[in-house]
Amino acid sequence: MNEQTISRRRLFALAGLAVTTAVAIPAAVLTASSEAEAQTRRRERVEERRGGRQERRTKRRTGE
Repeated sequence: MNEQTISRRRLFALAGLAVTTAVAIPAAVLTASSEAEAQTRRRERVEERRGGRQERRTKRRTGE
């Protein structure tokens, strides 16, 4: 069996990659979830405005 030693430079490069990955993945997940939440709130506001417009239009047409 051929055993190879890992140089310090290689070890630090691997450790840096692991830390970068550990930090980047949760940040991406948090960003995606907050974006989805913002879209949901945006959609709710649009639906509320649309409903209000429809009610006003109906009142205007029926003369109430």
